[in-house]
Amino acid sequence: MLIICFIASTQMYSQKIKAKDVPPKVLNGLTKHFPNSKKESWEFIDSQYVVQFEVFGKKGNATFTEKGRILNSEIQVTKDDLPFSIGYYIKKNHDNEKIQIASKLKDTAGAISYHIVIPDFMLTFNAAGEFVNEVSTTTEEVTEEQTETPTQN
Repeated sequence: MLIICFIASTQMYSQKIKAKDVPPKVLNGLTKHFPNSKKESWEFIDSQYVVQFEVFGKKGNATFTEKGRILNSEIQVTKDDLPFSIGYYIKKNHDNEKIQIASKLKDTAGAISYHIVIPDFMLTFNAAGEFVNEVSTTTEEVTEEQTETPTQN
């Protein structure tokens, strides 16, 4: 199961729609950003188009404006796709817990981050693989640290 970064928006008005009902500009936006996407399913949520899809066998989702501008995206990734420092951080700070879910997110400004789910925690790292914060999935407690993580040489 892929972590969906816009869970809160699903509490607003949500309507499943068919691809034929998606504006051409939005479809073009998907093709521009994810030209190899397959198995698309669309929803219209709070004046935005949300698509879930697969690309190269990985699950993903993206949100677009009605004019086709991408607002954010999330793609499932493997451990091998992650910066070295993320694995190092987990090994050092979480007894080498097994990664259950890993995803790469991109926001409106193009900033990349990683969300990693391990038993009892969701960890967030920046594009360089530096630790940003962790959320306990059992207590919802957020911890922010300034822990240094090495980069791969």
